[in-house]
Amino acid sequence: MDNLNASASLKTTSLLGWYKWYSRDFWASMTVRSMSPIARSIYRDLLDIQWEHGQLLPKPRLLRALGWSESEWEEFEPYLQECFPNGINPKMDEIRQQAIEDRERQAEKGRKSAEARARIKEFGNEPTTIQPRFNHGSTDVQRVFNQTETETETETETETETYKRFIKPSQSEVEEYLVERRWKNPERKAEQFISHYESKGWKIGKAKMKSWRSAVITWEGRMTDDDFVPKPKPKEPIEGIDFQILPSGLEVTLDGRLWCIDTWRKENGL
Repeated sequence: MDNLNASASLKTTSLLGWYKWYSRDFWASMTVRSMSPIARSIYRDLLDIQWEHGQLLPKPRLLRALGWSESEWEEFEPYLQECFPNGINPKMDEIRQQAIEDRERQAEKGRKSAEARARIKEFGNEPTTIQPRFNHGSTDVQRVFNQTETETETETETETETYKRFIKPSQSEVEEYLVERRWKNPERKAEQFISHYESKGWKIGKAKMKSWRSAVITWEGRMTDDDFVPKPKPKEPIEGIDFQILPSGLEVTLDGRLWCIDTWRKENGL
């Protein structure tokens, strides 16, 4: 009963309602599979908290409101930063933002529909705009036609700009970006990325994708360090050799001559 009373004190700050849950994606994560049952339960609760509030609440409030003990929290705490960097789960944030946009879009549709019904109720189905009368052949008629053509051209340009906002990437573009992000097997992963979003019509939820590079970064939230190519370690300096940085790169001075450091290492078996 205490837990129910505590949960009731946790007021929600959004009216987003339900959200889609993909259990297969959840269990596909190696991080989730490495958690204890208690840690996984806390993880699910925290995702629900972010859905309602947009981010995690302070720890004391979470423990008090949801009835977790300190020992139970300690089972999830090692995963906290990985699952909620800066207090926000990237995947849940993406789903939540999409839901907010959908809700605002529906609200705008409802408002316009209500205005249209109000106009029909007040004026009937007759057009409410009174068209001015012009003499045939007058300059006024020509001016109206010219204005209409200009407006049509502007609308067409606006529509063209809207459709140009997102261009599907080629597999080579995705592969180059994955190499830049240090993904392992970039060729195969690029093919999987393209196939995944081709099957979804390049949409995230119901909305058209705006940036495929952002989608790549979102995917990284479900990856581990083993999925990335390690950063190269800097070469250790060689004792007794004078190094200097020249415009052509790192050089080594030896016997009054300048050597390219990589060539010098190769010729000296280093």
